[in-house]
Amino acid sequence: MDEATRATIERLSSEAEISRLLHLYCHAADTVDRAAFRSVFHADSTHDHAGIFKGLSRDFCDFALGVFEADVPVTQHHLSNILIELDGDRARSSCYFLAYHLVPASMSAEVMTGHRRGRDEVYWVGGRYLDRLERRRGVWKIAHRTAVHDWAQWDDVRDGGYRRPARLRGASIFFPLEHSLTHNEPGSVQLGERMK
Repeated sequence: MDEATRATIERLSSEAEISRLLHLYCHAADTVDRAAFRSVFHADSTHDHAGIFKGLSRDFCDFALGVFEADVPVTQHHLSNILIELDGDRARSSCYFLAYHLVPASMSAEVMTGHRRGRDEVYWVGGRYLDRLERRRGVWKIAHRTAVHDWAQWDDVRDGGYRRPARLRGASIFFPLEHSLTHNEPGSVQLGERMK
């Protein structure tokens, strides 16, 4: 194998491993999988999350998953536009995220600024994850993450609320929420009923 081919394979392999890390972060957040969430960060990784948290990434994991586990029954984090720049055993990545949070009426406004207590709401956040990554002992992980919130929006949950789903810890699939479409709209799904 020539040097150019070897370099291309190495680049593609590193990009795939980094992309997988970015997606694993989202999956672990949405399933409240603490071990998987921590696994994307080096032990000394730092985190600056949109003015909400600044410190060690392992402490951010406890903070964020503590909120999700106690107060936010459903989240979905989606990634797009992933860009990765490699420099030996170091890399930088940038990607867009769109995060959905189902916030129940009982949640305190101090936990999520902007929430109107007494209303079931959906909190949407669009932004970017800006990461510095390092390959140590052959494994890529995040050494520093900056999360930027470019926009946020609060929406009331329509049509009389939602049915609280069981938290899907460690799950590999998610079920759509009943309230995403009214029962009369095309494409309406009553998956919870079908799965019984």
